[in-house]
Amino acid sequence: MKAMQKRLKTIVTCLLIFAGVQIHAQITIQGFTLTTEANSTKYKLPGKQFYPLYVPSGSEFMDDKWQLGYVILENKDRYDSLRLKFNTYKNEVICLHNRSMSMIELDKNVIKEFGFYSVIDNLMSFQKLQRKDDPEDSHYFKMLYDGKLKIVILYQTIEKKVPAYRDKLGFMRNTSFEMRTDYYLIFPGNDFEKFKLKRTPFLNLFGVKKKEVRKVLRQNQIRLFHERDFIRAIGVIEKELY
Repeated sequence: MKAMQKRLKTIVTCLLIFAGVQIHAQITIQGFTLTTEANSTKYKLPGKQFYPLYVPSGSEFMDDKWQLGYVILENKDRYDSLRLKFNTYKNEVICLHNRSMSMIELDKNVIKEFGFYSVIDNLMSFQKLQRKDDPEDSHYFKMLYDGKLKIVILYQTIEKKVPAYRDKLGFMRNTSFEMRTDYYLIFPGNDFEKFKLKRTPFLNLFGVKKKEVRKVLRQNQIRLFHERDFIRAIGVIEKELY
C-alpha cells in the first residue's frame, strides 16, 4: 500500500511539473475572450517567462498598472480582454496569464499590433514597424495617424546615469530609468523622419513642398501648438497634397 502511494505521489508530482512548464512556455486561448475576428480558436500565443527588473528609480514599463487590451497576430487572429503591459525598456509586450498569474513576454515575431482600451473610449494602438534604414529590427510604435502619411511615437526607456542616491532598500545607486518620447512622420515609401512638435521643424520635413504645406495650413486655419494640431494638419496635408 505504501509503495503504491509513493508511486502515485511521484506521478502526480511529474504531472504538476509538466503543467507548470506548459504554462510558462505559452499562453493558451482558454480563459480569454475572443472576438469573432479570431479564426484559429486553438492557436497559442507563443512567448517566454518574463521576470521584471528591480528598478530603484523610474520604471521599465510605459505604465506600471496592468491594462485591458488586445493583440492582433500576423495571421490576423485577434485576441481581446488580455491584461497587458508595454515594456518600453525592451520594446516588448508583456501579458498576464489568467490562471497562473505568471508574466509572459509575447513573441514579437508573430504580433502585428496590440493596444489598450481607455476609460474614455479612446483606443491606444501600437503597430510593429520596420524602418527602411534598419530592416532587420522592428519596434512597436504608437499610431497617432495612420494613412498614406503616418504620425507615430516611439517610446524608449533608457537607463541613465544620475547623481548617487540611496534606494528604498538602503543601497546606493547611480542610475535611473527614464522614458523618452520620439515623434516620427512616415512618408510613402516607408521613409521615417524624426521631428519635434514645433512648427518650423515640422514644415522643414516637406522640403520642396514646404510652401504648399504652409498654404494648406493657413487655408484651414491650423496653428501648430499641440499634438492634436499636428494630427489634424497631417490629415489635411494628406488630402490636399498626397
